[in-house]
Amino acid sequence: MGRTLPRSLLVTVLLSMSGQVCAYDATALADITNGRNCPGCNLADADLAQAQLARVDLAAADLRGATLQNAGLAGADLSGANLQGTDARAADLQGSDLRGALLRRARLTDANLAGANLKGADLGGANLEGANLHGAILQGANLRATRLEKADLTRADLGGADLSETIGLSQAQLDATCAEGDGSGRPRLPAHLTLKACK
Repeated sequence: MGRTLPRSLLVTVLLSMSGQVCAYDATALADITNGRNCPGCNLADADLAQAQLARVDLAAADLRGATLQNAGLAGADLSGANLQGTDARAADLQGSDLRGALLRRARLTDANLAGANLKGADLGGANLEGANLHGAILQGANLRATRLEKADLTRADLGGADLSETIGLSQAQLDATCAEGDGSGRPRLPAHLTLKACK
């Protein structure tokens, strides 16, 4: 005698196989696309490419695997948000609050992060090639295995950051930046590179 699956489980399996199950909360997606704040909401795997979300509050939101390519998030609150594996190529995150955000393996090539606060953020394995980090705060951030080729680090604060295994970081990039003497500590750098203290 064969065993049958409960109808609700069977429907879930079939929908999953057809690709129709969404990881994100559709109500939350509608809220933020209409300009409403949505701290802590579930937007995992949501398509927010080119969305204009300046100054939106998405603190502690789940944006794992979301598409934010060319999105406008200037001044947004993404503190404590989970942006792991997010595609944010060419996104405008200027002046955004990303303190403590999880950005592991995020694609941030050519993104504008000028003046962004990334204090304590985890950017391990992220791709920041060509990103604008001018004046960004990266104190205590994890940048191990992060790609930084052609990234603009001018006046970025790297105090206490871990850059020990970054990829493509050059002395010329470090010469344009510094580490604040505010107790955040010296950054961990690859052995062949040095960083001056901020004046």
